[in-house]
Amino acid sequence: IAVISLLSMLMLAMSNGDVRASMLQWCENVYKEYIHYYFEGETTKKIEHEYQLTVIPDGFEKVYEQRDTESIMITYENQVGDYIQFRQQITEDFDTYVDNEKGKWSTVVINDKDVKVFDYTTLMGAMWVEDGYYMFLVYYGCDDNKIIKEMIETIR
Repeated sequence: IAVISLLSMLMLAMSNGDVRASMLQWCENVYKEYIHYYFEGETTKKIEHEYQLTVIPDGFEKVYEQRDTESIMITYENQVGDYIQFRQQITEDFDTYVDNEKGKWSTVVINDKDVKVFDYTTLMGAMWVEDGYYMFLVYYGCDDNKIIKEMIETIR
């Protein structure tokens, strides 16, 4: 009976996105020229909930959209050629490499999430985990991280 109760509680906990996300670990290996990010633990294998940007700066229009069961990518562009790209991806078998020699990297807390924010000369962006998904937002032509923060705060 104790084993059945324990299994029931574990299954109930895994149905809760907050608990599932806490069982997903964001890992990083830092090297001289780059950082390798990957995930361990309870990774996602399929997109079951699609997140969307609800705040997009004036003048931007959707110019590209790609979606399948493992990733969603939407690109917006304005008339001067600045663009915003938002990506949601599963964490199963996913990793990414980022340049740590150029630009500035920091970790900030936005909506109770650790968000890795990067600031290069001509672009700003962020990456974080949301309910077990890898999220990525980049704004080419932006020099104000407050705009990135506002967009992240309103993702639903």
